[in-house]
Amino acid sequence: MTDDRADIIRCMLRQGAGGGWPDRAIVPVVEVESEFRLAVDTCSSVGTGFILRAWPACVITAAHNVRLAGVPTPEAVTLAALASDGSRRFRFQAMALAYPTQWRNADLAVIRLAYALEAADAYETAAVPATGDFSLELLSCAMDGPLEATNLEGRYASPWIQYTKGVGAPSMSGGPLLRDGRVVGLHVGQIHAAGRDIDAGFPFDGDLATQCMLATVPRKDEG
Repeated sequence: MTDDRADIIRCMLRQGAGGGWPDRAIVPVVEVESEFRLAVDTCSSVGTGFILRAWPACVITAAHNVRLAGVPTPEAVTLAALASDGSRRFRFQAMALAYPTQWRNADLAVIRLAYALEAADAYETAAVPATGDFSLELLSCAMDGPLEATNLEGRYASPWIQYTKGVGAPSMSGGPLLRDGRVVGLHVGQIHAAGRDIDAGFPFDGDLATQCMLATVPRKDEG
């Protein structure tokens, strides 16, 4: 866990008309699309995020979903969510985001929404087992399909949760890693460790996430 206050990168995001705020309960796993402005063009990246019961106005995702090399913050972030009853899909925009400057050692970002979401079965968190292999469930939600679950096995090898069985797709970056229904980490993707490339996640750091969450609260001069 993080003991000292981290240096946080914070940005307010451009908000357009959006496609409609959810008018009913949603699945607590969402698609995260970040739009970046480059020197002569724009590009976007797509990943996954999730909602904690304690923070209904925030989405947790991986920091690398909301930044590019040389472009530390996106212009806009659009969330896509599925109604919990499967009846509708929603697209809406985020208001702000924050992540630690040393994000490669703590691949976590918090996205702030304009309002709290009603998320059916939003998640609680738990600690990563310190020793031994353990089973994990990785969740993702793409707009062209239902909630997807990938079964994995992993082991904690600081600072990562290294997968010993199973892999995640690139669009799953930032998705929750569940153990017994509680979030213990989030999916990162491929890393280089012990002389080889392996798939891994990052343990959920509640202290660091709280610092990022507080950094996204609008200031008085921002309305």
